[in-house]
Amino acid sequence: MQPVELAILSVTLLAASFTDITKRRVPNILVGTGFLSLFFVRTVFNIEALGDFMLGSIYPLALLSLLFIFGMMGAGDIKLYALCGAVTGVSEFKFLLFFSLILGASFALIKMVYKKNLVIRMQYLAAYFTGLFQTRTITPYYVKEEDDGNAISFAVFIFLGFMLYLYWRCFVNEINIGGL
Repeated sequence: MQPVELAILSVTLLAASFTDITKRRVPNILVGTGFLSLFFVRTVFNIEALGDFMLGSIYPLALLSLLFIFGMMGAGDIKLYALCGAVTGVSEFKFLLFFSLILGASFALIKMVYKKNLVIRMQYLAAYFTGLFQTRTITPYYVKEEDDGNAISFAVFIFLGFMLYLYWRCFVNEINIGGL
């Protein structure tokens, strides 16, 4: 990872967090610009890096596509994870994913406790999976039009997970990242 890659990904994730909070979506133009910029920086002087870049991008898409199909994660979030995978690579992506999921789940739990609807949300989740197994029909877990204020802007937690990953990688593991 080079500092310019980290800067591009950080700015893209930060901008995505802002749009996710304010508009509840991550614009394709933002993700596409980040992807093309990272692609150019990573591969223009090192064509051998193309395979790692593509595999790192595809891995999160394959791994997380079920969450999108079930309506549990937005397409923008999956695409942001693909950008992260392109930078971190397949072997390191699992750490970033772990950090962001733990942060997002922790926030969601705190939010449910604060709103005093933890039991209701757990019953909703149980009913969703019961219906899924009984009918063997995939229905969206989250429907935007029925949002009752329980959804979270997950791009924020992808960004925070990336920042935590960088901290862990640089200071805890004492791994040098592109001269940083």
